[in-house]
Amino acid sequence: MIGPLGNGFTISKPHEKTLLIAGGMGVAPLFFLAQSLHKVQKQKITMFLGFSTSQEVILINELKDLNIDFSLATEDGSLGAKGLVTDLLDEYLRQEFTKKPVIYACGPILMLKKVAQMVSSSNLRCYLSLEGQMACGLGICQGCAVKANNNKNKPYYYVCQDGPVFSSEMIDWQVM
Repeated sequence: MIGPLGNGFTISKPHEKTLLIAGGMGVAPLFFLAQSLHKVQKQKITMFLGFSTSQEVILINELKDLNIDFSLATEDGSLGAKGLVTDLLDEYLRQEFTKKPVIYACGPILMLKKVAQMVSSSNLRCYLSLEGQMACGLGICQGCAVKANNNKNKPYYYVCQDGPVFSSEMIDWQVM
């Protein structure tokens, strides 16, 4: 057994506005991040949660206990807003910011791609936790390779070694 592998989220500084975006089971790692942020943040943490149906929703009461300001979307509209979690983000990004938020996201790859595209046009710092097929955990099998964006020294990153958390601009989202 080897571990721990890769890296985790960088904790934002106190007084930085923080936005967490979770899709499906991506809520689990972001819940643990929210617990850590709750200890150091002097501002309220905002979180957007997206699930397919209300039957998949988890950790709501625990987020309330952390005093997290959260909004919820379900694809079928059975709880919260009807639609995708990225719809909530789109609405949020239309606001004027006195302080730009630091964004953290975890969820399905299509959601992460959409988040990365949305924040790049807003010039926001964004950290994404990716998943990959990790057979060896050492980068040898290359099962978890993701194309790097404009990195001539390293054309691919390995989720097991270089991730799973990446700054959104590190990944070439055109090929994802």
